[in-house]
Amino acid sequence: MERKITIQQGNDDFSLECQADGNPEPRVKWWRKDTNLYWENPLRFHRVHYDIEGTYQCVAINNGFPQSTKDVHIDVIGKPYLDGQGNSAMTIAAAGETVRIDCAVTADPLPSNMEWIWRNKYGMETELDSTTARIVTTRRNQKMTSTLTIPDVVVKDSGDYVCKATNMFGSVMRNIHLDIEESIPNVIVITSIAVGAILVVTVAAVLVIIAKRKGWICTSHLDATKESI
Repeated sequence: MERKITIQQGNDDFSLECQADGNPEPRVKWWRKDTNLYWENPLRFHRVHYDIEGTYQCVAINNGFPQSTKDVHIDVIGKPYLDGQGNSAMTIAAAGETVRIDCAVTADPLPSNMEWIWRNKYGMETELDSTTARIVTTRRNQKMTSTLTIPDVVVKDSGDYVCKATNMFGSVMRNIHLDIEESIPNVIVITSIAVGAILVVTVAAVLVIIAKRKGWICTSHLDATKESI
């Protein structure tokens, strides 16, 4: 076997057979190094994903003799694969909050960058970059994560935020719909304050009338005060 085998992500029914001779005839199995995972021979995957990439060891064993091993590294290449939520997602936030939208992919080779597009409720699209938005992109091994941060969101920031990753094998996109819930309008606050003030004045007037009827307030004094005015 070769020391390294390259296969494409998304392929179906990949298999790798290890052949060993011995007397008595050896039993052959596969082990993924640095794990506790074992497979029978031939090593077979019905669907190739990035998570199968790693170093596998063919182990040949027969009774009474030391085992024989050989390593092979499986390298998975292909177009970007979206991690997590699939092709679409939704985020709800209140006006004034800070919103962070993540878009993560696994790919080999990694894309050179992650594209961001904002589509407002009227369908108009705006391309976002580091000059118009807060975008932080990190890369580690085969993973790439891009985070778009929107501080102090307002209702007009609602819409669809599309991230797109592209390498030599193809592209993937995710649409994240952002819905901003509007805070209580100022007019309602002002109205509430006005209604509260009117209520306080009304209650005070009622208390004065009750006080006059109960004799708690001197009527003649009030009348004299009115005449002087």
